[in-house]
Parts: sequence; C-alpha cells; structure tokens
Amino acid sequence: MPAIVNTELSSGVRRVRGMRAVEPEDVANAIVRALRRPRFDVYVPAEVGALSRKHAVLPRRAFEALLRATRAAGVVANSDRVARAQYERRSTGTADRQLVP
Repeated sequence: MPAIVNTELSSGVRRVRGMRAVEPEDVANAIVRALRRPRFDVYVPAEVGALSRKHAVLPRRAFEALLRATRAAGVVANSDRVARAQYERRSTGTADRQLVP
C-alpha cells in the first residue's frame, strides 16, 4: 500500500506533512520483502501503516483533525490541476493533440 511514489502518476499531487514520498525502488523492495516473508498489509513508507492504525483507534473527529494537520485530507482533490491535466494527456497519448473543450 504505497503512499505517494515519485513517478509520473503523482504529478501535481501535494505532499503530506510528516510523510515522505517514496521512490519506485522502495516499493519494489517492499514487494520483494513481502514475497520472502509474507504479510497481508505492506505499507510504503511505514508511516502509512502508523496512520492507518491511528485511524482504527482515534475518534473520527480526532482522526479528521490529524488528516487536516498533515494535509492528507483531500491530497488528490487539492492537487495542481494543470500538472494533473498534463499528466493525463501524456498518459493517454493526447499530449501532442489539441484538445477541444
């Protein structure tokens, strides 16, 4: 369960306070470790797992306050729309074509 990975897919996505973005190699290494020693949930980075466990024990309002404090609430919804649109055009092969509004 990777968080934000430094790839094209995360273009324009804001970073979450207190949680580092990871490299694709970090995710690959976590997959290899999980294959060697099976686990049901694999979080990359490990802080994502800690956040998930807090969600399970904190009252809803407290957890929502934590999400706001770390800017995790709406991380994708509040992304850079221009950067996201450029990524979408590149990923669908329409980057070189004129888009009709």
